[in-house]
Amino acid sequence: MERFLGKIGEPLFFLVMAGAMVPIFLFETEFNEPFKLAFTYLSLPILIVSFALSKLLLPVWHDKVGPLKANGFTLLVALLLILFSGCYVIAANALVGKQTPIKLEGKITNKTETKGSRRGGGFQLTIHDFKSINEITVVTTEKEYNNTNIGDSYSKNWVVGSLGLIYKRK
Repeated sequence: MERFLGKIGEPLFFLVMAGAMVPIFLFETEFNEPFKLAFTYLSLPILIVSFALSKLLLPVWHDKVGPLKANGFTLLVALLLILFSGCYVIAANALVGKQTPIKLEGKITNKTETKGSRRGGGFQLTIHDFKSINEITVVTTEKEYNNTNIGDSYSKNWVVGSLGLIYKRK
């Protein structure tokens, strides 16, 4: 089993990481909510499964590199899986279960542009939702960000996904 995992482990890990990026390019979501949900509910299971699989399936490797290095590497992989699991939450929310269309209506109370080193950063609009009386921060496109001002009315169709997170297709 260790030989088999040695051959496919690295490509499989990179495939999981690359696959996690797809939902970010397909859906706009409420800012950070999928990642908070993933961290809250998936962190402990991912840590437990990562360490259990590492110990059960790779005992020779554990002996070869030593427990400190083996557990450190396992923790690093588990933390990366936790980080990227938010992307899979986005996909599950949008592609599985009941989807309920809504109209998000309110006033724009804040605009935030985050600078990034590669893609130019991200764009968020904070909307005071008239129906829920809450402020909702959504990730949006650069075009929509540039075409709105604080105080403008906002009215767009969104969808409440199966996990209760709002999203729309880009």
